[in-house]
Amino acid sequence: MRTLAGRWGIVLVMVAPLAACEGERAATPIDSVVSEPTLPPDTAAVPVAPTSAWLRSSGPVLAVPGPNPGDAHIVFPELTDTTLTDTVRFAPSRADGLVLELFDRSGLVAQDTVARMAAHEWTEGCIDWPAAALRGAPLRWTVGFAAGRVAPIPLDSIEAMPASDSSALAVTLARLASTLPDSAGSRFQGLPFRVRTAYRMPLEGGGRAVIADLVRRLTVEASPLEEHTLMIAEHDSAGAPLRMVYHDRRAGTEEVLEAMELLAAVRIGADAHAALVLVHVGYETTAYTLLERLRPGQWRTRWRSVTTGC
Repeated sequence: MRTLAGRWGIVLVMVAPLAACEGERAATPIDSVVSEPTLPPDTAAVPVAPTSAWLRSSGPVLAVPGPNPGDAHIVFPELTDTTLTDTVRFAPSRADGLVLELFDRSGLVAQDTVARMAAHEWTEGCIDWPAAALRGAPLRWTVGFAAGRVAPIPLDSIEAMPASDSSALAVTLARLASTLPDSAGSRFQGLPFRVRTAYRMPLEGGGRAVIADLVRRLTVEASPLEEHTLMIAEHDSAGAPLRMVYHDRRAGTEEVLEAMELLAAVRIGADAHAALVLVHVGYETTAYTLLERLRPGQWRTRWRSVTTGC
C-alpha cells in the first residue's frame, strides 16, 4: 500500500470537531463459546485453533478476491495469529468443489464453485492464503461464504443519496465523531473530520444503522500522520436521531496504520443476527474480521483471521 490517501479517496464534507479529547473504545468481552468447523479426514496437518470464535454455522471457509478475475484466496477461519504452529499445510481437498455465494456491499452477486485450490504451506517469512480458481466468478465481489450459510444485508452508500441528504448525514457523522475524546497531547486535536465512506444498513424493527469511516490527517513533511475512526451509529426509526453505539479509532504513519474497509453485511447464526465483514489493511499486511451486532446498541468483534503479509 503506497498511501491511504491514494488507496481510498476522501469523499463528502469536512466538519470541525466539537470536542477535543481522544480515548480508546471500552473493551467488550468476546464470547468464549467456540464452534469449530468440521474438517475432512485428510486435513489433519492443519491445526484447529481451540480459541477461534468463528461460528460453525457461517461455513468452513471465507473467500476473498484474488489478484485476477476468476481467482480467489481461501481463508480458513480456525487459524488465528495466536495459535499458529511452525508449519501449516493446506490440502486442496479442503475447498475443491465447494459452492460459494459471492457478496458485495449491495448483497448477493453470484454463486460460483471452487474448481481447484492450490496446495499451500506456511513455514516462515511472508504468508498468504491458498489461491483457488473459480469456475466463473463475476468481476465485482468482495467476500464469499459457503452457499446457504449466511444471508446478505444490502447496504446503501452515502454517495448514492441525494446531495442534500448525503451532506446532512456527513455533517451528523462528523459531529458524532467530534464527541469522542482525544487523548492527552493528541496531534489531531482540533483537526476537522472528513467522511471517507458511509453505508446505511436496515435493522430489525424498522431502525437503521450507519457504518462510517472518518479520517483526520496531519501533513508532516517527513512522515504524514493519519487517523481513521470506524463508527457505527443507530436510530430506532426514521425520525429518531442517530446515536453512536461503536467506534474503533486508529492512528499513525502509513508504515504502521491499519485501516479498515467494510466488505459486506450478512446475517449469521441461528438467530440470523447482523454482522459486518471487514478487511484490515496495513502497509504490507491484511486481516479479516466479523463484527457482530448482539442486540440494539451493542456490537463486538466475533472473529479475526490470521494476519497475512510480511
